[in-house]
Amino acid sequence: MRGRRSHSPVRRPTAPPSSARPGVDLAPAETPAIDADRLIASFRVRAYAEARQRQRQATASEAAAHWGEVANLVAQRTSESGADERSNLADRAEARGVRPATGFFDVDPLDELERVLFARTQRFRLQFFGADADLGPVVLSETEIEAPDASVAIREAAATSWPSRAVGLRLLDLEGREIFERLKADLR
Repeated sequence: MRGRRSHSPVRRPTAPPSSARPGVDLAPAETPAIDADRLIASFRVRAYAEARQRQRQATASEAAAHWGEVANLVAQRTSESGADERSNLADRAEARGVRPATGFFDVDPLDELERVLFARTQRFRLQFFGADADLGPVVLSETEIEAPDASVAIREAAATSWPSRAVGLRLLDLEGREIFERLKADLR
């Protein structure tokens, strides 16, 4: 044991540098468009990352500028093809009557911020009811909750402290439709 190095039994795979990868040439081709096509064909999803890595590893400023332009072309081409695929999926979903999901990056951040900040609050009625032997359920107390939407109003209603004789609560919108109901027996 003396003189031998201890080593970890776990081996961590490492990716070889791109200069050592087979079939990968760091030297720029004739035009950035040709290099962009080659990277997309070879690396598919990772083409943009590969172009940026080659830009960082370039020794000459001309080569770095070339690979930067290639990366921009790859980004443009992949976003265009992605938009075509998304529109085809949206058309198929619309034909079936399904509303397509909106991707995270399809939402304009400023529009979303404006929607959140200037959302109108809605009013909801929170009723606590008890049981009367002769009359059945009786409303013990009623309050209003202002919230941006029903889910927030439900959370606020669930967190509200109950009157002593209440056996349940009911959350209604201003038109009288029941949104949420909870009985005290359900809490146990």
